[in-house]
Parts: sequence; C-alpha cells; structure tokens
Amino acid sequence: MDGRQCIVKICEGIPTSRWKKITENVLSKAEANGTLASYYKDHKDEYMCMSCYNSIVVNGSSRFKEHAIEWQRPPKRRRNDNNLILSESIALLTDIIFKREIIEGRPPIFSFSQLRSIMEDADERLGSLFDELEEASCIRKKERKLTGLWHINVI
Repeated sequence: MDGRQCIVKICEGIPTSRWKKITENVLSKAEANGTLASYYKDHKDEYMCMSCYNSIVVNGSSRFKEHAIEWQRPPKRRRNDNNLILSESIALLTDIIFKREIIEGRPPIFSFSQLRSIMEDADERLGSLFDELEEASCIRKKERKLTGLWHINVI
C-alpha cells in the first residue's frame, strides 16, 4: 500500500493499491446516484479506495445512499445517550479550563491535541465535541498539507 487512506467514513478498509481521485466529475456522479455524503466535497482532490468508488459512483449502493442521507440530517440531541448539546459542551469545557488554569494555577493549553486529551480525560462526553470540531475544521487535511509544505521547504 502507498500510505493513502480512504476518506470515506464507512470504508471497510480493505487493503488496495487502486485509488480514485475525488474530482468534480466523481462528486457529480455521486450526487446523481444519491450517494454523495456532504463531507466528500471537503476532500476534493484527495482519494477514495476503488471499492468505495465502485459502491458510490458505479453501483449506487444502498448502504452508501443511507450514509449520504445521514450526512444530510442535522445532528440530533437524544436524551438517552451520553452526548452533550453544544452549549452544554462549551459550559463544561470552560469550567474545566477555569478550574485547571485559575484555581489550580496550571499552565495554559496551546495545542488542539493537548486540549482534546486533557478535556476527554476530565469528561469523556466531550469526545464527540472534539470529533465534530476536528471534522468541521478538516484538521487532518490541513496537517497533511502543512507537513507536505514543511518537507518541501526543508529539502
């Protein structure tokens, strides 16, 4: 394998050496098939494995249609689960930071990964907030671009 990772969240992760670049054409065909999950657009010019490509673009698989529909729905708050709504997450996050930095006198947090680690250790329910923040900011995509630029500039 060449180090690529399929961007499709429901990918079965079958090892492959065949990849398809996500282009406008791929996005258009997926939209026509009803298999376009909204986050695919955030990964334009990245890659999906051939298995996912065939399911999304060629075959219009019902599993991928359901996945696309799930991504069109706004997030819901269900009282029977452990997820917090945004305002609850922010209140909890600020309480933890206040206690840590003001009451305990500990140093400020400077990196997203450190913030995530500390907050999830304090309350595991904050994990879903950080998942959403990471997804919304496309942090992994930006990290890859920055890492690639850094390697280019170093050489």
